Amino acid sequence: MSRLNNADVDLIIARLLQAMRKESSPDRNVVKVSDASGNSRPKDKTEFLRRYQEADEKCAKDGSSFSL
Repeated sequence: MSRLNNADVDLIIARLLQAMRKESSPDRNVVKVSDASGNSRPKDKTEFLRRYQEADEKCAKDGSSFSL
């Protein structure tokens, strides 16, 4: 078995850190949405934003305010 040199060790550490960051970074097109009971679930961001915009426009038309 051969010994690893410093460059090999640095490369292994860099790849492990990269893999850890990739696993811990959330999907950019997903938001967590909570229901009335407090349970959260992932939801498509574009669909969420579309529904949020629709609710905002409806409230503006009715003269009421809308916020999350």
